[in-house]
Amino acid sequence: MRSEAPEDGRRGNPFVTVLKAVGTILLATVAAIAVDIAVLSQRVQREPVRKSAAVSSTYSKTWLVVGVDDKPVIDPATNQTVGDRADVIIVVQVPDDGGQARILSIPRNLTVRYDAEGHMERLTLLLKPGIDTLIGGLCEGMGIPVDHVAMVSMSGMVNLVDAVGGVWMDIEYPMHDDDKGLDIPKAGHQLLDGTDALGLLRARTAERKIDGKWIPFTEDEGNAARARYSGELVDSFVERFKQVASDPVKLQQIAFVGTGAVTIDDGTTAFDIASIAPRVEQDMQLLPVEAMPMDKAEWTSYMNDETLQVLAGFDYYPGGGCKQAQ
Repeated sequence: MRSEAPEDGRRGNPFVTVLKAVGTILLATVAAIAVDIAVLSQRVQREPVRKSAAVSSTYSKTWLVVGVDDKPVIDPATNQTVGDRADVIIVVQVPDDGGQARILSIPRNLTVRYDAEGHMERLTLLLKPGIDTLIGGLCEGMGIPVDHVAMVSMSGMVNLVDAVGGVWMDIEYPMHDDDKGLDIPKAGHQLLDGTDALGLLRARTAERKIDGKWIPFTEDEGNAARARYSGELVDSFVERFKQVASDPVKLQQIAFVGTGAVTIDDGTTAFDIASIAPRVEQDMQLLPVEAMPMDKAEWTSYMNDETLQVLAGFDYYPGGGCKQAQ
């Protein structure tokens, strides 16, 4: 087994770099929609949520930001849609002293206890029954309270990349992956739209056109490519976002796009989001976990001593007094 610990540099662990890239765009979405409170209030979707709270904490508010996979989860027995999956899970901890927020990225395949009876499941699947079950997993299994919730669809991320005018990327070969919607017909430095940019982050088995032949990535090649492209996407997206940040009209357009893809809990106000946006500036930290060997069925991971140390650094203690509302 191996420990998925945080690494410095974007060419380290490909899982870390991909998560950072997706997380950057998710957080930018939440920041962008705070630009125009009127737009946010009218367009954002709301959902009743059973929040949780810690008995004691040095931080006043904990935000849960979830990237929701748009691909429906199908029950093979009934062929019916049974819910959504959490593609990215980010905890934003906001101190009550007015300082900068701290950001913790949690691997979606981490298996935790999610109820008082001790049932276990991967976090990504806990969103299937609804956001309350995912909150229960964070609270019961990890000691993480949740005061506010923001869920962003992956298609919304695509639209946000398009809203900033796309991202510039260096593509070595023409590429495609029908399953991920990736279609890049030429090589070279080029401007990609949101669909292809996100496809680069998610495609594990893309094919490249080399000397006239379509050749699929090996697992190692795919991981290396995703790591490199995710680093470039982060740099390009942030640069494009900065270029339009001084244009209030453009920011309002981005806010309009972002709000159409965001769902927040019914107790969170536009002013809550507006107040947190300028405080989310620090890099994310990836929660280290113990990863089980990958097989054809699934990949899962569990908490270890290093996981518990990082959680304690955020003042989160599994079994230490986090309670979900009834």
